[in-house]
Amino acid sequence: MGPGDYPAFYAGLAAAIDGEGPAPVSVEEALAVVRLIERVHAAFPVRRGPR
Repeated sequence: MGPGDYPAFYAGLAAAIDGEGPAPVSVEEALAVVRLIERVHAAFPVRRGPR
């Protein structure tokens, strides 16, 4: 599976959920993405209410 191959990613994800194959990304890769998203959220907090 190459970068941007979303059909293959989601097919692999479905197979992993069904217990028919490995996850399409490693735990380390998934954790790196979560950490990146958390850094973005911390750097750019959501504004609520009137400006």
